[in-house]
Amino acid sequence: MELGKTVKFQICESFVFDFMPDTLGSLIESSALDLVDMKIYTWQLFNGLQYLSQLQIMHRDVKPVNVLVDHAQGLLKIGDFGSAKVIRPGMTSTPYQVTRFYRPPELLLGSENYNWTVDVWSAGCVVGEMVKGNVLFPGRDTKHQLKLIRRALGSPTDADMKAMNIPRPADSIPERTAGSGLAALLPSARPEVVFFISKILVYKPKARLCGKEILRDPFFDSLFRDESKVKAKLSSIIMRTKLDFSCDDESKESRSRESVVNVQKASKSASKERRLSTDSTGTGEVKKRIRKKSRERMTMAKTAKKGKSVGFSFKSI
Repeated sequence: MELGKTVKFQICESFVFDFMPDTLGSLIESSALDLVDMKIYTWQLFNGLQYLSQLQIMHRDVKPVNVLVDHAQGLLKIGDFGSAKVIRPGMTSTPYQVTRFYRPPELLLGSENYNWTVDVWSAGCVVGEMVKGNVLFPGRDTKHQLKLIRRALGSPTDADMKAMNIPRPADSIPERTAGSGLAALLPSARPEVVFFISKILVYKPKARLCGKEILRDPFFDSLFRDESKVKAKLSSIIMRTKLDFSCDDESKESRSRESVVNVQKASKSASKERRLSTDSTGTGEVKKRIRKKSRERMTMAKTAKKGKSVGFSFKSI
């Protein structure tokens, strides 16, 4: 049998992702964010980082331009995993990671033993940037970056240096200062906002507010109160029938299931607090109500396209 002709097939494998029209960076630059936006995006950002930490993955380049946003829906996703790394026991990593403005102090000081808590610091800087409107610590180089951090937080103590796994003693750091506090960098921010960020931007990696604790922080309570008449895009987050990230690290089976954010109502006799949990069972009244609200929103959108006037009232579930 003779070979008549040879045909070369070129196969191009591509990753296809959801289209996200904006980045957090572009929204910050255009001053398009209010306090509600900031809280919505902050919650989602830390929810995503919580999911990555469950998988022992550190992103190592969290910054506004790597945080993708669909502002019309109020939806946020973390992108650009080019610097990401899976954490292994006893593993060391190069400290020259993370864009300088968002690089945590342990990396600036040369630590090679770090984990996903570096992303928590970066995310805290991103939150500060959403509030301030520009970079929180705009260092010109590594030395200047450290100087700006020390100016706000004060110099790290020996205990801080040990917690950050720094290979040199704290007395090698010049210009020991007490720090002016984050409020000096955020003069127009509300005290609750400054206090929230101050719980994230701390020297000791394990002391940084993150995980389930940050998702349940009182800072987000206003988003889930019945009396809170926030914009419709908040409902698109709360009522989504599919959420990419689970915030419950005790239910690891839910990673392979469809996760639904359930805003549970406490008893009227209790303190009427709201806490976030994940309904991984796929049953229950909450999921039915989410589907019902989603259908209502779809009907509203279709009707609006026909030119009819539609009224919509958001109520927390």
